[in-house]
Amino acid sequence: AGCLAKNQLRYRYYEGKNRLKDFGISTPPELLRVETVVDWPNKAVSALADRVRFDGFSSPDDEVQGILDEVSRRSRLATKTRQSIHSELIYGPAFATVGMTQYGPRIEFHSAECASAVWDDAQGRIAYGLVIDAFENGAPAYMRLLTDDAQVTLWLDGVSWQWQIKPIGMGRPPMERFVYRPTDKHPFGQSRISRAVMSITD
Repeated sequence: AGCLAKNQLRYRYYEGKNRLKDFGISTPPELLRVETVVDWPNKAVSALADRVRFDGFSSPDDEVQGILDEVSRRSRLATKTRQSIHSELIYGPAFATVGMTQYGPRIEFHSAECASAVWDDAQGRIAYGLVIDAFENGAPAYMRLLTDDAQVTLWLDGVSWQWQIKPIGMGRPPMERFVYRPTDKHPFGQSRISRAVMSITD
């Protein structure tokens, strides 16, 4: 809940919808209701995100290249990666998962507002992750827990939860992180909308 509140706050700053703060020193009362937009948080994200472009995958094997091109097309990676880069820079991390559809494998992207994971530093990868695919009245209604061995799908059926377990043959969760400036202390990165940026905006 704490991470969600911080993520939602950063998104409000990104959209320029954060409320004017009264520091009690020089703001006349009649100006406290004035709606104003300071665009620095958006610029902090967009200035870097606009420089990144996904050109596709490449392989020396023509058959593999064909598969990669088809997965890219099915996953709409050219569009989705641009959106994911913005999410990564707003929140610190963004996540991608690989799943199977009736047409074949597809890559999906998730912001930090609807996905989370635990990092395994020893193996240098995600230990397990959770993705919320659908909400109902602001609460999760369809989720997937991804582990080394299985995908546990949970969905709300009226007032009770149902679940289904499917084995995973990869030997690891089919989930990857995309992060800005990760550190040992913060393996899921840092937001470009830092406390300094929010303070300057205020």
